[in-house]
Amino acid sequence: MKPIACVLLFISLSGLCGKISAKKPDNEIFIGTAGWYSLGIAKDIDFKGFGGDVKIGYNFFLSDPLSLSVGLGVAHCFSSIGPTAYSISYPIQNIGYLNDSRFIFNADYKNYKETDKINYLNIPVMLNFYFPYNMKYYASLGLKLNIPLSGNYEASADILETHGYSTFIGNEHYNEQEYGFYQQKGYIYSDNDVLKTGAMFSLALGKVWDLGKNDDKYACDWHKKRIIGHRIYLGIFCDYTFIDMQKKTSENVINYQTYNPSQLVYNSLANANSINIVRFNFGLSLNIAFY
Repeated sequence: MKPIACVLLFISLSGLCGKISAKKPDNEIFIGTAGWYSLGIAKDIDFKGFGGDVKIGYNFFLSDPLSLSVGLGVAHCFSSIGPTAYSISYPIQNIGYLNDSRFIFNADYKNYKETDKINYLNIPVMLNFYFPYNMKYYASLGLKLNIPLSGNYEASADILETHGYSTFIGNEHYNEQEYGFYQQKGYIYSDNDVLKTGAMFSLALGKVWDLGKNDDKYACDWHKKRIIGHRIYLGIFCDYTFIDMQKKTSENVINYQTYNPSQLVYNSLANANSINIVRFNFGLSLNIAFY
């Protein structure tokens, strides 16, 4: 990401230094929409999703080839994990067990699936470079701030089986619900997402159509004063999430309680510390600007 930023900065500075007599374009108010496909990279799981937003913003031209835009959008994203076979294991202490308290806790999910739905405010702050000087194309680089409004998830599996291996005796323990070792068929669990403010790096490329203003010399003054110029922006973009909105709340997707072993605490994979998901959005945007 750093090399791209350096190249765009160099091009921008070159444009500023080389442009002497050009008239700075008029600032814009814009409305727009975008849609994207989400891809997540994580060990042992399949993550994908999609989303979209509608927004309004202001584009301030610093020079002929360079502008700074700020927007405010309302966004919705949907993501899914699985279906997949997923297993975890970690050491536990069960103080209530008669023979020994040292165990390896194991949880095995068959066809684990998880869906997340999040609504949030999307605030893009972008530096835009136009080329050539008649503004036919643009390249943008910046940040998008994500402020969550609401979110919920649902996790399910055909079978969830928990069992414990005694490190002292060397036995595997099944079907002892009072100690947290049992099987659930048709496992389903839902809850609200635990969310925080997130952020993304964003890179965009696109085409600009400047429809201009009405310059009819025969139009009356009243008519000419009220004609607004229009520009249409159509582009593609890529976002990289470096601060995830989904807050890590616990170590695992299922958590063993030493002092209450029969009551396991469930979590989502997206909120579990044991999973790290690297997220990218690939999308298409359409903005209509007025100047």
